Formats: sequence, structure tokens, C-alpha cells
Amino acid sequence: MRRTSVGVAASAALCIAASVGPARPPVKQPAPAPVFPAVLFTATGKFPHEVAAAYGDFTLAGPKADTLKPLPKAVRHVASDPAGKRLYGISNHAVFRVDIAKGGTTELKPPADLPKLSWTCGIAFDTKRERVVVATLGGVGHLYSYTPKTGEWAVISELDNLDLAALAYDAQADRLYGLYQPHRGGPKVGVFNAEGAVVGAVDLSDPMFPAKLVQDPVGRPVQLVVVGGELVVITEDRIFAVDLKTEKVRVTWTRK
Repeated sequence: MRRTSVGVAASAALCIAASVGPARPPVKQPAPAPVFPAVLFTATGKFPHEVAAAYGDFTLAGPKADTLKPLPKAVRHVASDPAGKRLYGISNHAVFRVDIAKGGTTELKPPADLPKLSWTCGIAFDTKRERVVVATLGGVGHLYSYTPKTGEWAVISELDNLDLAALAYDAQADRLYGLYQPHRGGPKVGVFNAEGAVVGAVDLSDPMFPAKLVQDPVGRPVQLVVVGGELVVITEDRIFAVDLKTEKVRVTWTRK
């Protein structure tokens, strides 16, 4: 019987399929490492205040050097508004809107009827309420809010002498985290709700952490960042990742 060209092609296709075998499932590619903005601190002297700060992109494996840009003098802790694409920062006694491209700042002053800003020690951006949250040490300490859209300032709560060294906002859990050093024991992270009330704590007594991670709230800077389900603690020379469910700690980067 004479085969048509169509029949020959079909037979060839069947032979090829039989030789190749069943289709293999696609190889699952690993998820890309999450990228987050943070500050790289670099000691420039033997005293705590002698520190240079640069802002840019990080992964848990460390800073991405080609993205880092120096912060204006005296600004160390910063928080970004992802929607408004603004950067806010603090010095010892002031809050600023930061123009990192021009290296300049615009001071944001609370009204006179609020407690005076004194020893600002932490800043975060609450994306749900679209507000900057600032922690201070002066007096009993306070949590302030500043709403960029309205320019309105408010006191969220008193901190009852809880001396924070860094602040972060967790959008998924709608919580604030504040790092502090108790008089006894290892460092801790207080968990605050939107009204500034303490609703929990994360114990950082894991042997991975130095017993005195925070020497004093205005000493060598340290920062907090929430990345997925982990609380990331960044110092001058290391990055620690804390699982918020198990409180287990791992070191993900060590400065060389």
C-alpha cells in the first residue's frame, strides 16, 4: 500500500514521541531572595556617634553595594513610604523628610502643644494608616505619629520608660516592633498595636545574639526590618533573622 506524505509525517512524529518518552515536569526554580531597603552602618571612630550611614537595597545575604547612597549628616534611622515614595529620618532630637538624591533634609516640627521631641530613637512607616511613627526616650518616652497627607502630628502613647533602640512596622500583622535592652537578660523586641499598647514580646536570648546587642539606645545604631515572616536585625557587622513564630535565630550575613 502506498503511503501518503501525511501518513509518513504522522508515523515519524509517533516514533519521535515514543523515543522521547513522557513529558518531564518543569523544574521548579527557587524563589528570588526578597529585597528590602535598609541602612548600612560603618564605624568611623571609637565612639558610638562616629558612624557613617548609607541607604540602599539589602537581601538577607547582605547589602547590595551598587545601590547604597550616603544619608545626610546626623541622619541614621530612616523609614520609607512606598506609596508616596518619600523617605523620613531622625537625628537625636528631630524628624526630617529626606531627599537622598540631593543629600538634603526638611525638618518636620510637631506643634508646641505636644511633648517636645527629645532623644528620638526609632522610626517606622505605618502603611495601613499612611503615617510616620517615631519613638523617643525623653521623659517616659513617647510614640508620635505624623501623617504626610495632612501634616498632622499626634502622640500615640507613652512608652513608660521602655527605651527603644529601633522601630519597625509589620504590614501583614499590623504591628509595630521595638528593640530594647532590659536591665537584666538579653535583648527583647516589644510588640505594639496601632494604639501603642504592648501586646507581646519576642525574646532574643538565643545564643546567636550578643547579650548586649544594644549597648545603649543612642550608642552604636541597630535597626529592625520585617521581611516575610522574619524580623531582621541589622548591626554594623551582622544580619540576624528571627523567625517570628519559633523565635529561632540565624545569622545570614557577616561583614568581612
